[in-house]
Amino acid sequence: MAEKPTLRDRRHQEAIKDLSRQEARRDQLLDRLTRIAARIKAVRRSIERYERTPKPPAGSPTASVNVEPPVPSTPSSPAPASPTYKARHWNPKIDDALHGAPDDLEIPGFLKRVGSIGGMTPGDIAALEQIERDKVERKRLKARGRTENKQAKRRGDTKRMPLQGKAAVEAIRRGAI
Repeated sequence: MAEKPTLRDRRHQEAIKDLSRQEARRDQLLDRLTRIAARIKAVRRSIERYERTPKPPAGSPTASVNVEPPVPSTPSSPAPASPTYKARHWNPKIDDALHGAPDDLEIPGFLKRVGSIGGMTPGDIAALEQIERDKVERKRLKARGRTENKQAKRRGDTKRMPLQGKAAVEAIRRGAI
C-alpha cells in the first residue's frame, strides 16, 4: 500500500506549482513590458520628429521657393471650357498657367519615349547607341564570367588547395602566380 503524502509534502508540491505559475506570469508580464517599451520608444521618436520639423504657418500654404507669378494674358474672350472642366470654376490665371507657352527646359531627345528617332539630334542618337553598346558589353562580360566560373568548378579549381612551402616558392619563381 502506498503511503499517504504528509502535510509537508503536499505543501511542498503546492509551493513548487505556485512557483512555476508565478514564473510563467512574470515571463508574460516581461513580454508585455518589452512590447510596451518598444511602443513608447516609437512614440518618442515620432514626437522628436514633430519637434524637429518646423511648424507650417497658420495662413495659406506658400511655396518655399521664389516663384514669379504668371503673366496674365488679356484674351478677348474666355477660353472655351473642356467637357470635364466646369465653367463656373473658370479662372483666367489658372487657364493662362496651364495653357501658356511651353518651357524652354525640355527633356533630352534620347530620354523621350517616342516610337521613332525622327526628332532626335545626331548627338542624341550617338548617346543612345553608346548606351546600347555598353549594355551588350556588360552582358558579354557577365556571360564570360559565368562560363569561366562553371569551367573552374568542373575542373575542381575552386576546391584545389593553394600551394604551400617549397612548391609556392617555386611557382613564384616560375611566374605561374
